[in-house]
Amino acid sequence: MPSVFGKLFTRRPLTDPEDGRALIRLIGEHVPSWLPHRYGWSIPLRNVYDPERFEEFWKGLEYNLDWRNAQRTSTGHVTTRVGPRDTLSSVELSGEQDPALRLAGLAAGLAGLLRDCGQPLDLTYAVLHLFHPDELFTGNHGGHMFGDIRGTPVLGVAELGLKECLPDLAWGNVFGPPYVELFGGAGRLRGAPAALVAELGPDRFYLQLTGDITDVRDDRAAFTAARDSVKEHLGADCFAGYRGPLRAPRLPMAAQEGLWSPPAGFEVPDDLRQMLDQAVRDGKTLPPPAGVIEQDPQ
Repeated sequence: MPSVFGKLFTRRPLTDPEDGRALIRLIGEHVPSWLPHRYGWSIPLRNVYDPERFEEFWKGLEYNLDWRNAQRTSTGHVTTRVGPRDTLSSVELSGEQDPALRLAGLAAGLAGLLRDCGQPLDLTYAVLHLFHPDELFTGNHGGHMFGDIRGTPVLGVAELGLKECLPDLAWGNVFGPPYVELFGGAGRLRGAPAALVAELGPDRFYLQLTGDITDVRDDRAAFTAARDSVKEHLGADCFAGYRGPLRAPRLPMAAQEGLWSPPAGFEVPDDLRQMLDQAVRDGKTLPPPAGVIEQDPQ
């Protein structure tokens, strides 16, 4: 069962190899033992990662891409905005403590990775957390959150749930412009009662609830108190579990941004047709329909 969990969300499609190069470079700088070794789209993973053949590694990323490290202690998963109603692409990283590092050292590396990915990948939201069975499981209400359901450990945050609210505060959090606006502006984030508040760029912040990720497991009282204090400061109605109307950013869907076109023969619902028509009027280029091969002009 993975013990450390990180997930990064961005409005970028992530199909650009330069985004992939930035991600892998930063993994190498902060948590080199978690670099890809085997990758692919089947189990077992059959392809061997070669940094000299990076295009081959990244070019097959049409919907998702999986990898694991050489030690078999960590996995990576990339999901792109290919569905018409998708609002965010994501990168999920999870794994066990590196034998060469204490857990606190691994967490510090991953926290640095989240912070340094903030600007290059234009992060909208990111989390870093440690599994604990007492955490909240929210189902489809705000996405999954690092918990236990019917005796089964759960680690995860779902893009679909974020359309309603955030699941909860993790130990480490990146909030991009949509969330900074939702919380009331940069001043609100700067004044958050977290152990660490780092401004990553215009309207983008990293908030870390306590000084040590092991507090999630070993000092639940301190961690819970820090989480409740920061959540109340930012707005409890932005998080799952709030008894009342919830708030979340209204992010544009892939169809609205010209990132999706219907497959040949697909019956497009009226609301999606309106989005596609508006995207064309706004001058946003739609990709060719699935199954259609573009030919070079003669």
